[in-house]
Amino acid sequence: MVFARKVLGLRTADLGGPPDVVLGSSPHLFAAWAAERLARRHRVPFVLEVRDLWPQSLVDLGSFSEGHPFIRWLEYIERSLYRRASRIVTLLPGAGEHIAQKGGSDERVVWIPNGVDLHLLPSPSPPESRESLTFLYAGAHGLANHLGYLLEAIHHARRLRPELPAHFRFVGDGPEKPALIQRARELGLENVAFEDPVPKNRVFEVLASADAFLVALQDTPLYRWGISLNKIYDYLAMARPIVLAAPDSVYNNPIEEARAGLTAPSNNPEAYAKRLVELAETPAEQRWQMGLRGRAYVEQNHSVPRLATRLEETLRAAIEDYPNGPER
Repeated sequence: MVFARKVLGLRTADLGGPPDVVLGSSPHLFAAWAAERLARRHRVPFVLEVRDLWPQSLVDLGSFSEGHPFIRWLEYIERSLYRRASRIVTLLPGAGEHIAQKGGSDERVVWIPNGVDLHLLPSPSPPESRESLTFLYAGAHGLANHLGYLLEAIHHARRLRPELPAHFRFVGDGPEKPALIQRARELGLENVAFEDPVPKNRVFEVLASADAFLVALQDTPLYRWGISLNKIYDYLAMARPIVLAAPDSVYNNPIEEARAGLTAPSNNPEAYAKRLVELAETPAEQRWQMGLRGRAYVEQNHSVPRLATRLEETLRAAIEDYPNGPER
């Protein structure tokens, strides 16, 4: 929940007065609902940030049916938030259609995706020349991360190219990690290593040690409104190619848009295995050019200063359009 005081020139001393606008995010709907009630109390515009489409995500992931009483209650909250929001900021480029179906106005929807603070990253440099490529995944080890699919794909890649000059690192932690380690042993994947998570301030140092990155999305309708995974933009910013598994129904594909890697279907680990082999056999200079295109794509579309400017403009527009105007 964010209170914007004068939008620009925010100082600690300003925080004692009433807000000009209230921005409520939706890691879950109850947080955004509380923000909307606060905006009503102060009689200021409410801006809703949609990070995930609740409760649709619970339905698409198979956790609940559409007719479940809990889902219906959440949908009532969702519809009321869409109706009352002066502006709706969404991370998902195709979410406007969903929001319109639930009673919101498509004209009030603004797409502001996740981004990267490029000042925190080293300047892009090509990976060290070596005989064996390093494919890296860094992040959570949960069901949503589809890492079992990646292990199956690596297994198939070894069958396609028994002497494939590549090894695979999985850095991070999560509830699925013990089962993934066991599955890698069952498949005999000696070229796979599971490593401990690293502090946030060392993440980019670890990413810089890779030759390419791995990302897998589950085969679910959840992504028909779009994707905006932080890790994808972090990977692109490091100027390394990415092998992405995505559903056929995915709304957007940053890897294809940037021409910064290869894509395979989320339901076909054999196809992903072919992409791994293809990238491993791609000349180093071509892989480097893929990486540079990814870096340029992030600089143009996902740098934090650009996104912050877009958010500032959105908050200002909400204040100016509010019935009581910016002066109360």
